[in-house]
Amino acid sequence: MAEELGKHKIANQLRQYEQIATTNETFQRCPKCKTKLRPRSKLAFLRDQVTKGIETNDLVLELFNNHPLAVERLDDKSLHRVNCCLSFRKELTESMALVSELKRLRQADTDNNDDEKQQPSWKDWHIVDLCSGAQCVTAALCLSILSGVSVTALDIVSSNELPHFEDLDWMTMSKVKNGEDEDVNTSDTTPTDDASMLSSFSYMQRDIHDTDLAPQLRSHISKGNTTSYSGKKVIVLAMHCCGALSQRALSLFKELDAAAILVMPCCLPPKNLGYSKKLKTFEPQQASTSWNPTHIKRDDEQVKKIKEIFSTNDQDEQYRRWARYLRQCAISDGNTVGNTAALCKNVSSTLKEVDAVLSSRNTLITAIRKGSEFGRCN
Repeated sequence: MAEELGKHKIANQLRQYEQIATTNETFQRCPKCKTKLRPRSKLAFLRDQVTKGIETNDLVLELFNNHPLAVERLDDKSLHRVNCCLSFRKELTESMALVSELKRLRQADTDNNDDEKQQPSWKDWHIVDLCSGAQCVTAALCLSILSGVSVTALDIVSSNELPHFEDLDWMTMSKVKNGEDEDVNTSDTTPTDDASMLSSFSYMQRDIHDTDLAPQLRSHISKGNTTSYSGKKVIVLAMHCCGALSQRALSLFKELDAAAILVMPCCLPPKNLGYSKKLKTFEPQQASTSWNPTHIKRDDEQVKKIKEIFSTNDQDEQYRRWARYLRQCAISDGNTVGNTAALCKNVSSTLKEVDAVLSSRNTLITAIRKGSEFGRCN
């Protein structure tokens, strides 16, 4: 700023002070984003708790006991935005709930279709992590545990705020702009002789409500050849999407013709969904920012369902009703679920509470498309 104002002498003095301050710092900084690094990551602290037998959470123990290589990968300084993120233990249980369920479904599919039980391969599988956040904890877990998988994270935050995935030698990275991948330089060294087992990460800085999002995702997943696109090995993840974002995630599951979707909804949408009784229309300004009324059709039946959700003042019960409603949306042919005839016969769905998730919003909705790779065992 001093340089821009023409105060060259002051600017030079400030540079000198900056060099002196940097030299005297007793801590390390990330060489890329200059963030102050902790002496030990929160992941390393949690590992000590597991080793000492203090940690008892099932999902935390599953990561540390079953996936030591993944823990080693996640503790890389390049992932300080992951392993030192705020409320790391809580976010770890939330993301591990999705990864654990994915592993269970994939293992069941492998066991049912192979004479000899073996570890399932994630090569050629593509995970779309909606509303991933700047930390990308779920994406990082998938990349480190499900070797060979491709993950596309999607959010509105700038790519400059993401973990430094491009510095990891066990994966490749690209950014998606205007429908095309832009490769990011990564390390030439790899931990395995089989290059096909490298995980692949890409990032799309997009609004989940964009009308052209599904076609762009299809193009990206099929590497630009939309005629060869198949959703049989595509999985949609939506962890704690607020309000209507969960319902938008379900609509993308259908638009992508994906094999499966795992949704753990968070808070509910506005009580009135932006509905004006006087005008008998839905007004965007009356709805929350996470609710875009142009994408989700509403009718009297849906309004009735939402009213039923809010007919109790018990917030826990409201959440349970909202989760059941979303499950109905997942298996319906459209956005309305007025009668059983509207249910889609090609999608099966389950709903369960995951007690190990350190949040009261712990209901996991899983929908699987029959005929997909996951659907073979359903």
